[in-house]
Amino acid sequence: MKLKAIALATTAALVSTGGAQAGVDFVEKINSISEGVEFEHFDPGELVPTLEALDAVSNGSVDAAYTTAGYWQGKITAASLFAAVPFGPEAGEFLAWMLYDDGAELFQRMYDENGYNVRVTPCGIIAPETSGWFKNEINTLADLEGLNMRFFGLGAEVMERLGVSTSLLAGGDIFPALERGAIDATEFSMPRIDARLGFYNIAKFNYFPGWHQPATLFELLINKDVWEGLDERSQKQIEVACLANITTNYAEGEATNFEAMADNEANNGVTNMTIIVARFLECDCCAAKRAQGVFSMPQDQADDPIVSISDPGEVGRAEHNRGDRFVVHVSNFFAWLFPILMIAISSQVVLRGMGNNQAWLDDLQWWLYGAAVLIGIGYAVTTNSHVRVDIFYDGYPATKQRKIDVFALAWLFLPFIIMCWDVTLDYAISSVKASEGSDSPNGLHRLYLLKMFMNLSFLFIAVAIWSAYVRNLALITRPLWWRKLLYAFPAVAFVVNLIIYYSALGLVLYTTEAENARQATRHWFFDTFAIGPEEMKYTIASALIVTIVIIAAAYVLRDKSEDAA
Repeated sequence: MKLKAIALATTAALVSTGGAQAGVDFVEKINSISEGVEFEHFDPGELVPTLEALDAVSNGSVDAAYTTAGYWQGKITAASLFAAVPFGPEAGEFLAWMLYDDGAELFQRMYDENGYNVRVTPCGIIAPETSGWFKNEINTLADLEGLNMRFFGLGAEVMERLGVSTSLLAGGDIFPALERGAIDATEFSMPRIDARLGFYNIAKFNYFPGWHQPATLFELLINKDVWEGLDERSQKQIEVACLANITTNYAEGEATNFEAMADNEANNGVTNMTIIVARFLECDCCAAKRAQGVFSMPQDQADDPIVSISDPGEVGRAEHNRGDRFVVHVSNFFAWLFPILMIAISSQVVLRGMGNNQAWLDDLQWWLYGAAVLIGIGYAVTTNSHVRVDIFYDGYPATKQRKIDVFALAWLFLPFIIMCWDVTLDYAISSVKASEGSDSPNGLHRLYLLKMFMNLSFLFIAVAIWSAYVRNLALITRPLWWRKLLYAFPAVAFVVNLIIYYSALGLVLYTTEAENARQATRHWFFDTFAIGPEEMKYTIASALIVTIVIIAAAYVLRDKSEDAA
């Protein structure tokens, strides 16, 4: 039998029990019983960053990963249901659902329906975690407001509703964040694991029980092509090794956690604190009531276990790049234009009723509405909350949806917005030259400011589209610069054409006797030439050649170590 080598990435800090150590234990178990497959363990970050492991296994750049589904909440809204549920099932109940009911089937279905090419196997579970490490004592829920805290899975939704600002950090990034003050508190795992990460050096209050993770399920992800290439015997041996792994890492955690808690108090200056969960649940501002929108589902979806649990406008926020965050921040600022617009409309209605019509209020309404809507287009692109025809789109797997999004953004929407910018540029310049104002004597004059803003807003929308395009492209392949440019060829060529056109126009105006743009465009460079029965402008031909050269140069200068991805 030919031995199949499988590279296994882990996504948690390498510590004593549970987490990545369970991944090590699994490798030892499977390699000791199988003659058809051999796993090679790699530490967190060695093959792929923690939050990229799912995509890496799916596209085949990594064979397998030992991880937990809670890391994919930003990619799949239901993923955390298969990791840990706040106030939910403990380990025994979780395993009963997963192994003897439909849990495993739904687990695989979740990945399949979202377009991920992976085979998932439950492969570990740990005892209840601590509810968090805090630098200061927490006496009331009000003490949580304003804290920055590392938090995992659905529990983060609960904490956000209690006024905590949360972020999901990989295990190895938590201590440095605590040390430099980027976060005020953290949760991670069980006392035994947390002890190895040294949280007690900074945060001296450790709270129990871990309401957010009564049990945490770990998963073995294997690329589906790799899995289907294994013989049935090797597949069964992997499943058996995972079952053994579940038993040993859960039992070890239960056996060693009390010792770690006692050591923290005796030797590390930690105070072990207790949260009264019943009061937590009963409080008017408690997590259960504030998180009702997180955990409840519409009645018409009650029959489907896999449902969206987040605001659609926030889906994918964890994957936002700098351009996305810029768009969101700017949009949040301009959102204040809507209440101002309502005040302007209401004021005009009242004044008209009194026979005191104010033309400037009419103009102001149009100014505010135009600005808010134009900025809102960018926000809708970033949050994927724009209106779309999705009668077929919604039925496609996630991978195909991403390809459609890449095509729509880079080949259709972005060139259109660039064209809008180009067309409105002339209107803006003409308006400025004419000092265009209102038609009404007491209206808002300096209308050119609005037209200038309209032209600039198209650049803002272009930033939003490009950022969304790069984000979606990254879910398909590694977004190296040559790929970004190639996959957005029409938009890139359009931009290059505009640069060449306006550069040539300026040069002709500067070096010839042409008095205006109309005369300048009579230069031969702006003419057409024949390509068989068709004609093409010299500017467009130049733009295509330059674009190809730019993409080729980006390809030649690429980081070849990353190109394999």
